[in-house]
Amino acid sequence: MSTMRADSAAPSAAAGFAAQLIAHARDGVLATDVAGRVVECNPAAERLLGWPRSEALGQPLAALLVPLHADELHASGLQAYLRSGEMRGLDGLLELDVLRRDGWAITLELSVFSLPGEGVAGLFLRDVSERQSTQRALRQSEARYRALVEHLGQGMAVIQHGRVAFWNARALAVMRLQATDVEGADYLQWLHPDDRGLAAVRQQARQRGDRAEHRYELRRLLPDGELRWLDVHATVVPWGGEPATMVFFSDITEAKATRAALLASEERFRAVLEHLSEGMVVVQDEKIVYANPRAAQIVDMPLAQMQQIGFLTRVHPEDQAMVLERQRQRLAGGSPPDHYELRLLLPGGVVRWIAIGVAVVPWGGAPAALIFFTDITEHKAMTEEIRVSEQRMRAVVEHAGEGTMVVIETDRPVFVNLRALEILRMTRAELDARGYLQLLHPDDRAMVVDRRQRRLAGEPVESRYEVRLLDGDGAQRWIEMGTTIVPWSGQRATLTFFTDITDRKMMLEALHRSEERYRAVVEHVGEGMVVVQDERFVFVNERALQIARRTRRELLGQSFVEPVHPQDRAMVAERQRQRVAGEPVPDRYELRLQHADGSTTWIEIGVTQVPWEGKSASLGFFSDVSRRKALEARLRETLAERETILENSRVGIAFLTQDRQLRWANRAMGRIFRTDRALRSAPNWGEVAFDSLFPTPDDHARTSAAIDARMAAQQPYEAELQLRRRDGALFWASVTGTAVSSSDATRGTVWTVMDVTERKELEVALQRTLSEREAIFASVLVGIAFNVNRHIRWVNDKFLEIMGYSREELSGQPSRMLYPDEESYQREGALTAEHLRRDGHYTSERQMVRKNGERIWVQLAGRCVFGKNPEAGAIWTFLDITDRKRAEDDIRAALVRQQELNVLRSRFVAMTSHEFRTPLATILSSAELVAHYGERMPVEEQQEVLQGIVSGVQRMTAMLDRMLLIGRADAQMLDCRPQPLDLAALCRHCAEEVRSQYPERAGDIVVAYCSARPEGQFDERLLRHVLGNLLSNAVKYSPQGGQVCLRVSDDGARRVFEVSDHGIGIPLAEQAHLFETFHRASNVGAIPGTGLGLAIAKKAVEAHGGSIEVLSEAGRGSCFRVLL
Repeated sequence: MSTMRADSAAPSAAAGFAAQLIAHARDGVLATDVAGRVVECNPAAERLLGWPRSEALGQPLAALLVPLHADELHASGLQAYLRSGEMRGLDGLLELDVLRRDGWAITLELSVFSLPGEGVAGLFLRDVSERQSTQRALRQSEARYRALVEHLGQGMAVIQHGRVAFWNARALAVMRLQATDVEGADYLQWLHPDDRGLAAVRQQARQRGDRAEHRYELRRLLPDGELRWLDVHATVVPWGGEPATMVFFSDITEAKATRAALLASEERFRAVLEHLSEGMVVVQDEKIVYANPRAAQIVDMPLAQMQQIGFLTRVHPEDQAMVLERQRQRLAGGSPPDHYELRLLLPGGVVRWIAIGVAVVPWGGAPAALIFFTDITEHKAMTEEIRVSEQRMRAVVEHAGEGTMVVIETDRPVFVNLRALEILRMTRAELDARGYLQLLHPDDRAMVVDRRQRRLAGEPVESRYEVRLLDGDGAQRWIEMGTTIVPWSGQRATLTFFTDITDRKMMLEALHRSEERYRAVVEHVGEGMVVVQDERFVFVNERALQIARRTRRELLGQSFVEPVHPQDRAMVAERQRQRVAGEPVPDRYELRLQHADGSTTWIEIGVTQVPWEGKSASLGFFSDVSRRKALEARLRETLAERETILENSRVGIAFLTQDRQLRWANRAMGRIFRTDRALRSAPNWGEVAFDSLFPTPDDHARTSAAIDARMAAQQPYEAELQLRRRDGALFWASVTGTAVSSSDATRGTVWTVMDVTERKELEVALQRTLSEREAIFASVLVGIAFNVNRHIRWVNDKFLEIMGYSREELSGQPSRMLYPDEESYQREGALTAEHLRRDGHYTSERQMVRKNGERIWVQLAGRCVFGKNPEAGAIWTFLDITDRKRAEDDIRAALVRQQELNVLRSRFVAMTSHEFRTPLATILSSAELVAHYGERMPVEEQQEVLQGIVSGVQRMTAMLDRMLLIGRADAQMLDCRPQPLDLAALCRHCAEEVRSQYPERAGDIVVAYCSARPEGQFDERLLRHVLGNLLSNAVKYSPQGGQVCLRVSDDGARRVFEVSDHGIGIPLAEQAHLFETFHRASNVGAIPGTGLGLAIAKKAVEAHGGSIEVLSEAGRGSCFRVLL
């Protein structure tokens, strides 16, 4: 912007030059009278505000400058100026959001000027909307990158001169220190005393430039005596202009975390600078009639050669038709676009993009096209680089080890990387449908929502914490989350990183950088303008005074080299001499200004010769490029740091072209493929053929086909492959690749390679060990199981054979399924846990259930895997002892039977001795009577004695028959031969036999035959014994006069025989043994009996396929019921 003075004494030539400069400048110019009405509006102002000059003239300035925000207008001081014309309180340069006439909002950079004594004031206007948009985009990009860096989980420190120059937050957490403990402190004091010497020696060697090990392990000794191991990776980097050691470290005491570097492209932070000076040509009759030096520089053509050539000479052939048509429309009074972009084709085939602005002006009395244009080739290239950088960064984020998710308002995410979907085990569509909150455990949802709301409200909230996930099958998993608030598409969003820590906790390597260290401060300001004549300043605008930090009085009339830095004065003076002499000299270059306080400012200046008040003068436009210079220095430092990070990563990283040619690879890739050993020098990756990295052509073809399929589906490629090093050795590698751009295959692919040969060898060894273990476990004769928290994790084949299950049916199931009931499961579990916690081992015998429901006995022995901690798991052995238990039961049963037999033998001996003694005594006494007194005994007495002998023999014979009968029954040799039988007659006959045995009780025996069928199919001998025994017992065990009844009835097809009495009855406790051999009730007293009758009766009934039961109570009689 310029603040110009009108000098009434200036010649008309200078006034005309100024008028032409204002009329054709790219900046808009508005001038107002003392009443604040517009008296001048140049074409650029017409385009900016959308007001034709004819309508703008005479309008109040406030009608043309309509602020988008009234408070901005008031704050800038412009409100008072628009109202009163008073310029007090106005800054010389300000920005304002205004509304064009068509309602479109733009951002203007304003510079207010006044012409003292003329009553004229006005403004220079410049559209900086694109610059503001670029700045906002850069700020958002910086904020996102900062969020990524702040939440990466590896410690980083910078050691300089043996002291700590920088520690990030993660480093403090790993070392368990406070920020106040480390600043400027000697880092060796925190290391184990035995490791301090090693660390110091390597630090000194590294600072001297000697070769030193970059990666090693150190020990950290905490104040409480705890020892922690650190994985350290050190390298030399520039820091504050001096060499320093950058150390990355992580705590590997519990697990060594896989480091993953976040690749950030250097192009993303490249400062976008725009040259404000423009090329200008005048085209008339399709020929260039005037061109300024900047135009010649842009089109790469000598200035003299540009005069009177066709204006399409340098225009790209593909754009010439468009340019020619728009030129024709413009001269014919049409309305083609005034501002657009086109391409120039320069010598050597170089294509250059320019942005042009065109207006029709009178030139030499005829209409001509006035064209201003700017070289935007670098802007185009930079835009493409930023796009490529964004794609590379996205590719890195998509394949990072952590899940990343961005949520704005609802719980539906606006961004989710592939790793996040893998951790959540669902597709993006499923996540959008359910929302991430529904995936959390119900007990954790409220906490996550509360922290998010507090974080959005600006409250300090812990950024990293752990929550639980619930899978679709109800399984629970743990994740570690890191959350922060970031800007996203103009809104505040929640950026979340998370890692599945169910099996292991992933720590993501990161570099924490200070926000100020990477912030690009880009500010475009107006240009300073000076006029030098006779080696002295004759004109200086306000912006030039601001840049030079001088007053107008201090500069006007002074030598033009006086503000220049002493080291640059000779160069500036020489170029001015050459320029005045007409010698070729660069039009644009950089130099330094020195201020009164000794400080310097870098400027970029463009100089041209112009007439000034009738004499030749040098017109110079310059802008402050100090910030750009500082940014370039910081950019070089950042590039060096990025290069250090990439080159020192343990993971090989490479970029491949579309045709699989290696375009770039880091140092780790060279170490992995041993290119440095094979080539004896730094590898030229462009000469390394992709197929040479595979063991065989078939491997290369197969892998290439798989990669092509994944890339065609726009999906990343992941695999573990066997590859070939440059020295011919084969190794195993974990390979991950993704397209830089899913929509443009020509952008190539980015690949990461990690040497997993050692892991593969360990897997082979582990598999061999497992195979050996499986062979051992499969051959043992006992079942073996590994249980954790009473859940079956592993069993051998013998265990499956014992329990009757398949491996799939048991794996992961609770051991409850092996117990007969819940009670035994809980009882045995409590007892087992008690022994394991006390002794670490336990042995017992218990009953379990096979799959088919069969109960078996097992002898089990268990031992904790770790000490006396059953929760960590236990190994159990199972031995099926069912046969042994059955044998023991048989032995015990045999012992009981033997004891019973001993009792029976005693009873038998007692019974036989008693029962046989009486008839034998009768026979003996009768025989003695006959032997000694027979001749003297009457015949009747002899017959009576002989009958006693016969009765005794018959009684003994009957007893022996019963004993033989019970013997045959026990030997399952009881013969049952049913024949047609007169059942009523048999019942009467049995009753008569009992009456004859007990003639004194003959009247007490009653037969009630109630059956409708007098005959039946029965074995007469067996049935006679049954009824005779029951009637005899009823009479024998009932008192004189007590009725004994035999009742026969029908029960369907069966016959019912009931024998009841009112005798002594049978005790309830002894009824279970009533039908056992030789058993007699305890209340029989001296009543004779053998204990065989009921046993024989039961065997006879069972031989008929019937049943016998008793209903009795001691002292109240008995009723025997037989069903046949």
